[in-house]
Amino acid sequence: MNPSLAVPFAAIVLAAVAITVFVLRAPRLRPAGEALPVTGGVSGFDGVSGVSGFDGVSVVIPARNEADTVGLLLADLAGQAGHRAAVEVIVVDDESTDATAAVARAAGATVLTAGPRPPGWNPKVWALWLGAAHTRHEEVVFLDADVRLGPGALAAVVCARQRAGGLLSVAPHHRAVGPIESLSAACNVLAVAGGGPGLARQAAGAVGSCVAVQHAEYSAVGGHGARPATIVDDLDLAASYRAHGLAVSLRRGGALVSMRSYPGGFAAVWAGWSKNLAAGMGRTPVLAGLVIAGWIASLVLPLALLAQQRWWAAAAAWAVTAAHAGWLCRRVGRFNPVVTTVGAPLLGLFTTALTVRSLLAALTGRTVSWKGRALRPDGLETDPAETETDPTEADRRRAAAAPLSPTEERR
Repeated sequence: MNPSLAVPFAAIVLAAVAITVFVLRAPRLRPAGEALPVTGGVSGFDGVSGVSGFDGVSVVIPARNEADTVGLLLADLAGQAGHRAAVEVIVVDDESTDATAAVARAAGATVLTAGPRPPGWNPKVWALWLGAAHTRHEEVVFLDADVRLGPGALAAVVCARQRAGGLLSVAPHHRAVGPIESLSAACNVLAVAGGGPGLARQAAGAVGSCVAVQHAEYSAVGGHGARPATIVDDLDLAASYRAHGLAVSLRRGGALVSMRSYPGGFAAVWAGWSKNLAAGMGRTPVLAGLVIAGWIASLVLPLALLAQQRWWAAAAAWAVTAAHAGWLCRRVGRFNPVVTTVGAPLLGLFTTALTVRSLLAALTGRTVSWKGRALRPDGLETDPAETETDPTEADRRRAAAAPLSPTEERR
């Protein structure tokens, strides 16, 4: 092989093999099995099947201005096949200004109002913790409001968690619409490669869109309340589990668990990923970080070769990169094929820019606007109204946030 081609080709192949191993080490979520008739549970919601030693599952959905999506998820939950196990659905309305709460109530869910949170809590973390404190089943599944569930998905998640033990999270199959939303493709690969087990025995992190836990273990590790000031609640919850010697596992959603993230155009994609990309990378194991960095560098290598006017080397590198990137991105989502193949080098540039922007925000303390809130890099909102001035009220809210014992009444 021509020496001008050998080095870049070897670098791309090495990076491709490494990132492929890290992504595929997070297996695809599999169906749980048979479905049986359901009795009991919240009106309008079926149960889950194929799971031993449990009588129901509680689903907690934190929602802020999700009127357009939460109804779809609740309809998916109502259509889950199941057996004699109830599904309790709790939607925590996080100060929405739209019809989120009304939509959830109309679908038969229990709706909690997040209300004012204690000082030092990230808004979403507070909503998650509040919802968990009101569950009545041992099996608890946290879902983002924009997640969609295929038939039998809830059963599959609970079954997988019981088999693996500890905490199990599912990275939803990203259903991007159009080229702009498809700019998220590489970030989805990063989330799975960085959060999965890599070469270790258990996952390094979690994906917060779908997290399954047992309530007794969740309470024992402090739940979301163990690290209330965070912008990466999923990774910090996984860290709490590992610190207590409990298992952490990750699955890819495949046909069972999916989502459409950031449908608001380029600004939504940019803000959504840059708000916590740096924090996530900072919690990624060193080896996984090197694999990810190598893959992103390999994506932009064809552009570097073009800049050096190494035309044949650039063409060969571009072809190999396009073929592999397109295949790999299909493992984690459904994206515009032009963006993930021919546009792979530009996708690498975009992801690099996102990372730099997120790092600068973290280093300078710059806030990120998300869903009408200005969030600091530590996950806290900058709204002055969050500061508590009444000591009595502050004590009451801290008491409300105290972890519940697994034996305590949770409703």
